[in-house]
Amino acid sequence: MVCLSVVAGSVAHKLPPCMNTATADVKFVGASTVDRVQLPSATCAAEDEVVSLFRPVVSDVQNQPSSDGQRQHRSQLREFADNYAVESTRMVHTPNVSEKDILARFANVHVPSGALPVQEYLQSVMRDFVDDSTRVFCSKQIGHMAANLPYYMPPLAELVTAMNQNTVKVETAKTVASLERQVCTWLHRLVYQRDDAFYSSALENSEVVTGMLGSGGTVANITGLW
Repeated sequence: MVCLSVVAGSVAHKLPPCMNTATADVKFVGASTVDRVQLPSATCAAEDEVVSLFRPVVSDVQNQPSSDGQRQHRSQLREFADNYAVESTRMVHTPNVSEKDILARFANVHVPSGALPVQEYLQSVMRDFVDDSTRVFCSKQIGHMAANLPYYMPPLAELVTAMNQNTVKVETAKTVASLERQVCTWLHRLVYQRDDAFYSSALENSEVVTGMLGSGGTVANITGLW
């Protein structure tokens, strides 16, 4: 038996049926008696599968090796992106696919009852909205706020996604938060042309901001009005 001291109410007495359990003696904080409760000793296979999705894909066998499936999925995604870029040089839209055909793919109003295996999910992504999407890379495409990207942007986006920084606080983005402040200062200077002392002081003072970066034009406009 294991004797634990925990805050009252923090231990669930009912566990999912897929979880193996072990009996433990638990003394709740502020209580004078010891209760016998069921604590999880191992997670079920489904939970292990979910956890595996968040492990980094590495090739070094001695350093947390990745499964063949993980490496295959990453390779597939990169191949999909490369093929999409090549196809984008030839056409804007896939022929013989109408807007009605597209809408029919997204007519289901019921929330899926369960998660898809990764391989099946990737196949559905390609089939349902990648293959027949608008090729904004194509030189024949003229659209508002749609343009080609430099070759290094897709892999750079993968790196930024892997970093997953949270710039709302320095503790979760100590370099990117500083970069954000610097970029906002540059943009401010392009418009207002203040002197060096003003911008140096603004960068050093955490109580001063010269701007904010939004996720898009709509958010930026609303933030500016506010």
